[in-house]
Amino acid sequence: MYFNATEDVSMTISALTGSNWRTMQKQSATLPAIPSHNNMDMLRLFFAVMVVLAHCHDLSLNSAVSWIESVSNSTLAVKGFFVISGFLVFMSCEKSRSTKEYFNKRIRRIYPAYFFVVTTCAILGCFISDWPISRYFGVDFLKFILCNLTFLNFLHPDLPGVFAHQPVNAVNGALWTIKVEVSFYFAVPLICWLIHRFGRIRVISILYVLSAVYFSICDHMYMSTHREIWNLLSKQLPGQLNYFLCGAVLYYYFDIFKHYKSIAILLGLGFFAIGLTLDLEYILPIGLSILVISIAFGPFLGNAGRYGDFSYGIYIWHYPIVQTLIAFGLFTASPNLAVGAACVIALAAAVMSWHFIEKPWLFRTSHYVAATQ
Repeated sequence: MYFNATEDVSMTISALTGSNWRTMQKQSATLPAIPSHNNMDMLRLFFAVMVVLAHCHDLSLNSAVSWIESVSNSTLAVKGFFVISGFLVFMSCEKSRSTKEYFNKRIRRIYPAYFFVVTTCAILGCFISDWPISRYFGVDFLKFILCNLTFLNFLHPDLPGVFAHQPVNAVNGALWTIKVEVSFYFAVPLICWLIHRFGRIRVISILYVLSAVYFSICDHMYMSTHREIWNLLSKQLPGQLNYFLCGAVLYYYFDIFKHYKSIAILLGLGFFAIGLTLDLEYILPIGLSILVISIAFGPFLGNAGRYGDFSYGIYIWHYPIVQTLIAFGLFTASPNLAVGAACVIALAAAVMSWHFIEKPWLFRTSHYVAATQ
C-alpha cells in the first residue's frame, strides 16, 4: 500500500469544495441537538456593551470614568465573543450543505454592515478632519479604504487629520477582531474536514497546543523586546484559536456537557480563576468557555433578539462614535453623560444597521431573522 499525494490532495479539495461534503458529514458521529431557546443573543449584547464601556475609558483616558474599570473588561468580552463564535460557526459549518452555502451565510452576516461602517466613516471623516477637503480625499484616504475593506486595518487605521489630537488616532480600532473572526471562518471548513478524517479529540488537541505555543512565543518575544509587533501578532487568529476551539468542543460534546453540567461549571470556575489570576493563556480559554456556554444554556432569560440582533452593530459602530464625542469635547465637559450618550447613539446606529443593512442581506432561515419572529 502506498501514499498517492496527488490523489489525496484532490480528495481534500473535493471535500472542501462541496462534492463530498454530505458524505463527510454522514461519516461523522451524530451531531447534538442544540436548544433553540438559549441566551446566546443576550450574552453577545452584554459583551458588546462591556466593550463600549471599556473603550469610553480607554479612549478618553478621563479619570472621572475610571469606575468603568471595575465593571467592564473588554479583553474578556472579546474572548467571550470568540467562544460563542466557535460554538455557532462550527455548528453552521456542520449543518451547511456545501462550503458555498457556508461561506454565503458568513459573508452575508458580516460584510454588508462592515463595508458600510468603513466607507461611511471614511466619507464623514472629512467634516471633522484638520485637512482641507481638497487634500483629504487623496492617497491616505484611499489607503484607509483599501486596507480596511480587506481587513488589514492595522496597516492604515487612521484617516488624514481625523482624531489627530486625541490619545488614540485610530478611527475604528475595534475592527481588528473582525479580521480574526473572518480568518477563523476560512479555517473552519478545513478544521471540520480534519476532524472527520482524523477524529475530534486528536485534531482539536493538536490545534489547541499549537495555538498555546504560538501565543507563548509571541508573548515571550513581546516581554523580552517590548516591540509592539509581537503583541500585535499574539492577537491574530493562531493566538486566539483556543477560544474558538473550546467553543467547538462544547458544541460537539454538548450532550455530555449538558449531562454533567454541574461538574463542568465547577471545573470552569476553577480553570477560569487560575487562568485569570496567574495569567495562564493555555488554561483561561477552557474556564471561560465553560462559563460562557453554561450561562448561554442556563435558565432562559428571554429573547434578547426579539427586535433584532444589535450586538454586531453596536460593536462595529461604537468606536468611531466614542472618538467623535471625544473630538467634540463631551468627555471633557461631562464624562458620565458622554458615556451614556455613546451607549445610546451606538444602540441607535445598531438598530438602523440591523433593519436597513444587515437583515435585508440574510436568508429567511437565518437564526438572526428567526429570532425576531
